Amino acid sequence: MAGIELKGTGGIIEGDLGAANVNVNLDAALDFDGSDDFVTGDDAGLPSGSAARSISMWIKPDAITQAYGCPFSYGTVSSNNGFAITWNNTTAKFVVGKYGANSGANDSTIPMNAWSHFVVTMDGSGNIAYYLNGVADGTTTLAGVNTTLDVYRIGDVLSGWGNHNFDGTIADVKVFSDVLS
Repeated sequence: MAGIELKGTGGIIEGDLGAANVNVNLDAALDFDGSDDFVTGDDAGLPSGSAARSISMWIKPDAITQAYGCPFSYGTVSSNNGFAITWNNTTAKFVVGKYGANSGANDSTIPMNAWSHFVVTMDGSGNIAYYLNGVADGTTTLAGVNTTLDVYRIGDVLSGWGNHNFDGTIADVKVFSDVLS
């Protein structure tokens, strides 16, 4: 029997699906106001130290209301121990950061008021690759990443790292313990 799986932020199915199994992702998207909204939780099980990782998410930014607005961060707030994806200051490009330093930004401007799929990968040597809507979008390096697990935040950086809230909608945040291709 054929199967169809839909994921992401929604869509429309038209036509005769016959006897196909249909799996629809009904996870809700989270809307952040860019001021004080965020979700937090225990990051146990996420990649730590300098281990390889990939972080995938759907984002629909409304505006850049704060420099370094952050859709996702995790770890602790001490030198080299936190890991975050943030705006590159006030530009619509992302950087990967650790507490104390940032990497180079992705190549393309992230569109406002439109859904984009964004992925960051980091191998065990600090080599970072960015992907925007399934297309390679730049590489950089960030030496000395040593993520110590504590908590994760969606929509803001870790507590004590400043206020860098994300203004927009985020869905389907996923963290993998290897480098996705």
